[in-house]
Amino acid sequence: MSDSQTSKRWLPEHLYTQAQKPRRVGIEIELAGLQPDTILSIIQSLFGGQIEHRHSFCYEITDSRSGKFKLELDAQMLQKIDLNFDPEFQAITDQAMKWIQQAAEWIVPWEIVCPPIEIKKLTDLEKLFTELRNAGAKGTYHATQFAFGLHLNPELPDHSSQTITRYLQSFLCLYDWIYAKERIDVVRKVAPFIKHFPHDYIIRVLACDYKPDMNQLMDDYLLDNPTRNRTLDLLPLFTHINETRIRSTLPHEKINARPTLHYRLPNCDIDNPEWGLHKPWGLWLAVEALAHNAELLQQFRRDYIKEISRLGHFADHKWVDYCDQELSKAKIV
Repeated sequence: MSDSQTSKRWLPEHLYTQAQKPRRVGIEIELAGLQPDTILSIIQSLFGGQIEHRHSFCYEITDSRSGKFKLELDAQMLQKIDLNFDPEFQAITDQAMKWIQQAAEWIVPWEIVCPPIEIKKLTDLEKLFTELRNAGAKGTYHATQFAFGLHLNPELPDHSSQTITRYLQSFLCLYDWIYAKERIDVVRKVAPFIKHFPHDYIIRVLACDYKPDMNQLMDDYLLDNPTRNRTLDLLPLFTHINETRIRSTLPHEKINARPTLHYRLPNCDIDNPEWGLHKPWGLWLAVEALAHNAELLQQFRRDYIKEISRLGHFADHKWVDYCDQELSKAKIV
């Protein structure tokens, strides 16, 4: 990818980790409307690699130019179904699996789990979105029951409590603004997967004297958020940092430890030709920029605490307008 292709809108201020390694982002794409063979063929045509059938509803593309891609029908119950009948009944088994898949696709999406991609190379994935759309992929707004999302898993510059806290504070301040820009689908609003943080927790984290060490940061988070179902899920990151601490509190929660945040809020509007990875990533870059602007973040924290205590907060767009104005003044958007 040439420098001319790497426009400013794709790049945060901090492109490297504390260990001087390129920061990476994992992308998860939920969609419908395509058969798995079609999705796998598109991925393979763009990135190469070998297709491997891991499970009745799970595939992998290994040894691609970007790493390992995974494709699965995104329902935990289905992942437990793997019908291995006697060969005499294989035809019946194949037909049963086809029926199960067709029924499931009305409710749950196929999910493409991309390998961690260097931020500088994120534009390489835009072609994948285009090819999927051209092939007939359907996203969040296509059907009422399609509560599909696009998940971003950005690696942080470092794992200090100060850095994690700044990112969390920045996201909390910009949540209403992002929510408005994303036009979150009504089904996703009522689904349990992207519940926002409790009011009291937001107030605590945004307070001017909130400067937790790692133990306090984790304890406060676990007290009010003992679940993966948050708009910005920190449990994978905390598990990566201190797995024993997290597992002792949440022994039954399915958590894959990784050195990233898990940003779950965006829709997946993949059948919209005006939409692409650049849309949710561009909004996330505002979170990045605010997190690294200490003076502006302090201002946002102070003003947002006042804002969410205002009676008309949920009835108007004053905070969205405030964010547009202040982010524009700071040349963040």
